[in-house]
Amino acid sequence: MGVKIPQIRSILSSRSAAGISLSMFILELVGYSINLGYNVIRGNSFSTWGENLFLLAQTAVIVALMLHYSGGIGVVAMSLGALWVASLGAMLSGQVPMEIVLLLQTASVGIFVMSKVPQVITNFKNRSTGKLALITFLLNTMGAAARVFTTLQEVPDNIILISASLGLLLNLIITVQVLVYGDRGVAKAAATEATKKTN
Repeated sequence: MGVKIPQIRSILSSRSAAGISLSMFILELVGYSINLGYNVIRGNSFSTWGENLFLLAQTAVIVALMLHYSGGIGVVAMSLGALWVASLGAMLSGQVPMEIVLLLQTASVGIFVMSKVPQVITNFKNRSTGKLALITFLLNTMGAAARVFTTLQEVPDNIILISASLGLLLNLIITVQVLVYGDRGVAKAAATEATKKTN
């Protein structure tokens, strides 16, 4: 449930979101919101989706922290945040037609997979993973591996299996990048910038 807590602590302790892709967490926020709305509307048992609520809250905190440490939360960010809250409220209260919710739920598979791609590219370009928390991505990778296993055992659905497999692959790539690159590129860039200011 607290899989993203290490990432929150990493951003807070360094007072920086350097090297972290904002789009990754925004896409995750959208995906978790869709899943939450879908499960609530369907009346599914809390035990089957409760973890999603905690992940949604933690992701919202990460997005807010990233915006704060990247120059502050401006009018555009606050407007988009208000739109997100209103959209989530509309979905949870049943104001969004079920056909649209089902369409969004199907799209969330791609949203979660695509959320990791910008971070993989950013890490590769920077040769650094900035302030990404290794523990968070290790837990994500283990969770994705468990999802692949349970899908193979319990759910004969190729779409879910492909989604889980792609999620495992992308989380594994980011985990390996954190182990290989670390935040050395960001530290080097900061040192170069500090040298420029003193000269």
